Formats: sequence, structure tokens, C-alpha cells
Amino acid sequence: AAAAALNPSTGYVYRPLRTRVMPWAVDEALDEICAIALDPSPDGRFATAGALAHAVEQVLEGTQERERRQRRADDLIATAELLHGSYDDLMAERPQHIERYLTLRDQVAPWEGEERKQPLWDAEEQTAVMGALAVRTMQEVISTYEQALDEVPGLEAARSGLERLYTSELRRAEDRRDSFGRAYFDEKLRHSAGDQSRSRARLEITTGEVEADVMLLRFVEEKRRLVARQDRWLGRTPLADVSIDPGSYLLRLRRSSFEVNYPLLVRPGDDLEVQIDMLVGTELADDEVLIPAGPSLIGGDDDLPPREITIPAFLLMREPVTFEQYLPFLLEAYRSQPALAEGYLPLSDEGNPYWTWTGQRFRPGKILRWGDDPQRLLKLPVVGIDAWAARAFATWRTRRTGRIYRLPNEHEWEKAARGVDGRRYPWGDTFDASFCKMRESRALVPSPEPPGAFETDVSVYGVRDMAGGIADWVMPVRNDATTLDDELSRLVSRGGAFSDPPHDCRLSSRRLYLALDHSSRLGLRLARTPTGRALASQIAPRSNRNSSEPPSLGVRPTERPPS
Repeated sequence: AAAAALNPSTGYVYRPLRTRVMPWAVDEALDEICAIALDPSPDGRFATAGALAHAVEQVLEGTQERERRQRRADDLIATAELLHGSYDDLMAERPQHIERYLTLRDQVAPWEGEERKQPLWDAEEQTAVMGALAVRTMQEVISTYEQALDEVPGLEAARSGLERLYTSELRRAEDRRDSFGRAYFDEKLRHSAGDQSRSRARLEITTGEVEADVMLLRFVEEKRRLVARQDRWLGRTPLADVSIDPGSYLLRLRRSSFEVNYPLLVRPGDDLEVQIDMLVGTELADDEVLIPAGPSLIGGDDDLPPREITIPAFLLMREPVTFEQYLPFLLEAYRSQPALAEGYLPLSDEGNPYWTWTGQRFRPGKILRWGDDPQRLLKLPVVGIDAWAARAFATWRTRRTGRIYRLPNEHEWEKAARGVDGRRYPWGDTFDASFCKMRESRALVPSPEPPGAFETDVSVYGVRDMAGGIADWVMPVRNDATTLDDELSRLVSRGGAFSDPPHDCRLSSRRLYLALDHSSRLGLRLARTPTGRALASQIAPRSNRNSSEPPSLGVRPTERPPS
């Protein structure tokens, strides 16, 4: 601001307006004009009154233009917010349209006529129309925000609106494992919001009553797989205010000889709290892994977006049950309840037994031509058992060990297979036939192999053979996992198998079966719910294990339940 000056000829002191505190807002350009007009030196003032008038006129016209642009920008922001809300509604409704279409598609056979297919066609058309409408609405949202920025560059309401839109689209692209969409919206977000778009997250880690050492590893893509590479040592729990960049991570917690893998999906600005009960390690059997409680991205079939679901902690067998583990159950069944045991024989798709009972021992059936080494055959995963046999085996193993076994439900199985970041396969997002046991993995005729033969087919938790090998019987989420009845006789298999095409190796794929169906691609692995008690208190007394009392093998229906 210009300093006050004394006019020698008049004796007056001139103080420019800009130095005064005004009770109202003064346009900076107009303030400058006034300061020039009141300059003590004639050379510093406007040459003529006309020059002063012209300057004032330009300022007034500029002020009016800015006010007009601001009003126009405000109107555009109001329109953009309405469109943004409509777009959010469309995206929220989209999964329902897709799910309705998929449900109808499963209910209508390809050979059925127009009358039966018309609802399916209508649902398909509605899904396509709603998808196109969502795309057009998003384009209008972006265009309207950008028009507001043209009117008033740097307008905060427009900038924040675009940031919200690009953030949600980036998250959807990440959930879909869409690398192109992820890169596109990440760049748009960086351009719109600058460094704020990649804001760091905050992490807190507790492990209950005991401490644990924590290592942070970050998933990076190497040779078409996501590999956990050491990021840094975090210290010993409890840990608070750990700053972390967005990304997919693995927390490796260790207490004594017990180690837990806890995958973590971190988004910009997240405030995450990880709680793990390390005492669960005292309950683990040698063939089990702990799947800690927490959120996981589930689903993603046929354009249906994945859902984030919080799943309680559970224990799962590291590998599928083998014939070597299954035949002792079958032996005890034949010796105590022969009629019931016949229903638990592993059968081929044609109904031929994989093993036959001689009255003294089990002999490989003629259909079992997967090698000539009996010991190797015993190491193969059990296949060809129905859901009732799978449940009976779980009941038998519960009685033998004192641990309460069951079949996993769909959400549990999927979390154990894919972790929490929505990956398509246990190893990442890219398929290769050499990564798991499926029909193209060997040059020979497809046949099962012992669990763990493909080292790359392992999840972040250490669970093996979830994409290939054999598929697993799982229970519907809506049902008590220990119950089978006529009403819920249609069950699901999850995972790929040695005879399956690549499509079935995706972790979101599933097949429907009747509970009494047998399949050469279908076996089982068992799950448990942690009790919070020490393992020693879980194990049944040794004297009970060799009891002559007939085993409780469960109830089996005498006829096939209605489909």
C-alpha cells in the first residue's frame, strides 16, 4: 500500500484508500484505481478524467462478468450434484439387475420356448439399458463439473466433486481387478486432486492378551503372480498410528512358533484397526491354518461387482482330505454299520466304486486307473463322495479328535482362497495352466495328483489347491453349516479340479449339485470355529478313541430329496 504523503502546496496529508480498514468489501482493482487517482504526484495520477472513467468502467464490467460466471458455476454445480446422486443410485441398483438376470438365466433351459424366455430377455435388456444409462450419466457428471471449472477455475465444489467421483470409480476398478480402469481413474484422480488423492492410511494392530512381532510385506507382481515382498519391520504389538501407503499388504505376525498371515487392503485415507487373537494358535491342529476375522471382497461373477463382507475367524484344513485319511472312516463304518457304509463309498460319475471292500480291506476299483502304486493312490485327494458322506466324515473326525469339524460355507471358502483384495486366483489376477492342477496342466490325460503338487496354487493364508486339484463341497451361507435337509438339498462346489477348463479355476466360479450327487472332480476339506480354549482341552481322552462303541455317522435319507 502507498504511504501517506504531505502536499506542500496545500498542507493536506493524503492517505490512499487501500490502507484504510473498510466496513465493506472493496474490489482490489477499484481500490488500485482510487489509489492512483489520489496519488500526491500529478505524474502518478490519471492524465485525464476520461482516463479515470475508462478505468472504472473496465473494473465494473469485469466485476459483473465474474459475478455472472460465479452464478453460472453455482448453477452447474447444483446440476452436477443432482446428476452425481442419480449416478450413485444407478450404480447401487446395478448389482440387483445383474443378479436378477443371472437368476433367471439359471432357471431357464436353453431349449425352452419364447414364453419361458421372455422374462429372461427382458431382464437382459433392462440390465444393458441401465448399464448404458449409468455410463451416459457419469459422462454428464464429469462434463458438468468441468464446465463449472471453465467458468471459475479452481472452484472447490467442482474439484471436490470430481475427486469423489474418480475415487469411487478407482475403487470399483480395483474391486473388479480392472488394470486399465485402475490406471485411468488413478491418473484422473491425481490430476483432479493432486497429492491428496494418495493420502496415507493409519493402522492400529492389537493381539489380545499376548504380544506378537509384526512384519509388513507388500504384494508386487512378479512373473504374472502377486508376491509378498518385505516392506518393513513394524515392531511388537500393540502398535498404534502406523502410517501406510494405499495398496495390498500382508501382515505377518509371530508369537513363539505360531505365525499368522493377515492380508490387508489399504485404500487412501483409511483408518484401520486390526485385532487378532494370537491365543487361537493353541487350538490349531498340524494340518490347519487360521483365517483371521475381518473384511474380504467376495464374488465378482459375470460383471456382478464383488461385495465387502466381514467374516468371523475360522480354522481350515491346509489341504483337501485324501483317501488315506478317508478310508479309516470308511473301514470303521463297514465294521459297525455296513448298510450305511455302502452310501459313503467314493463313486465315479457313472456310479462305479473307486475302492471296493473285500471284507478285510479296501482294494482299488477297476475304474481307479490313476497309477499302479497303492501308496500313491492313498495320497490322492478323495473324490466321488456326496455331501452326506462329507458330513458323516466330519462327524466321525469330530468324535475321534474332540474338535468340532464341519464343511466350510461359501464365504469362508472364498476368503481362505483369495484373501481380502479380490484377486481372481490364489496367486494373483493372471491365469496360467502351470500354476494349478487343471486339464491343461500336463501333457498326459488329466488325472488327480497328491495335494500340494503345484506350489503356486497356494493362498495368502497358506491354504493349498483352491484353484485346481479337486473342488470342495461347501455349505450355503444362509444355512447352519452342520445341517443338511430336503429344503436345502442343492449345495455348491467351489474351486477348480484336475479335469476343469480355465474358467472353473477362478475363485468366484461355482457349480450347483444335489447333496446326493457324486463327481470325480469333487471332494472336501473341513473347517472349524475357534473355541477360545487351549488345544489340550479340545482333544478327547485317548481311551475314547479306541472305544468299541459304534461311531455316530449321522442320518442319511433313504431316497433322493426333491430337486
